[in-house]
Amino acid sequence: MEQAKVTLQVVHDAEEVLAKAQQAAQQAADQLSLAKLTLREQSGGDAVIERGGVRCMLKDLDDVLLKDIGGKIKQDGRWPLIVDPSGQAATFLRYRDTNYLDAMHSDNMKPDTLRLALLGAIRYGKALVINMMDVDLLESVENQLNQVSPGLSSQLMSKELLKEERYLNLVRSSDGPQYDRTEFRPDRLEMFSLVMLTKQRHPSDVLLTTFYPIEVTLQEQKI
Repeated sequence: MEQAKVTLQVVHDAEEVLAKAQQAAQQAADQLSLAKLTLREQSGGDAVIERGGVRCMLKDLDDVLLKDIGGKIKQDGRWPLIVDPSGQAATFLRYRDTNYLDAMHSDNMKPDTLRLALLGAIRYGKALVINMMDVDLLESVENQLNQVSPGLSSQLMSKELLKEERYLNLVRSSDGPQYDRTEFRPDRLEMFSLVMLTKQRHPSDVLLTTFYPIEVTLQEQKI
């Protein structure tokens, strides 16, 4: 019996050591990601950087965009704009847990499709990704949002939509019980984001100032 107690204690101690090691490894990984982000911010003078944005490799997009390591997106306050001439970020985001819309496809931008994509992203704490491809469709997207509800574009861009449960104005009686008021949880609301995506190598100044620009590269930038 005494031997069994000793063995259980050894197992418990080993599990505790492993848990601490895993926690330390995660902290080290986060510190590395933050250091890489800082290095990217210092990579110099183009339009994205000059407007407070950042450059990152495709493989780091999860850390920079979805996990927001370092809290840069939250601190900036603007919704992110992914600048990716290669188009590979679109593939990455399409197969993540996001509500993905192609602004070039009219079916994707129908008012009710857009409404449900936005409402679902808010309800389940996802990113609503709108891919504008290689065309500046910001005005078109804004017009479509306003067809869903007058003034919706401004409310979404300013994040006023997320305050005082204004998003509940988007709910229709036909949407079902999953969109009842009690189903919208604050923790998921915090996880919601609007992500605009463009393949344009040189987006308009309006895009770069309205959103927090993140330029995606396929190779490490030489500093």
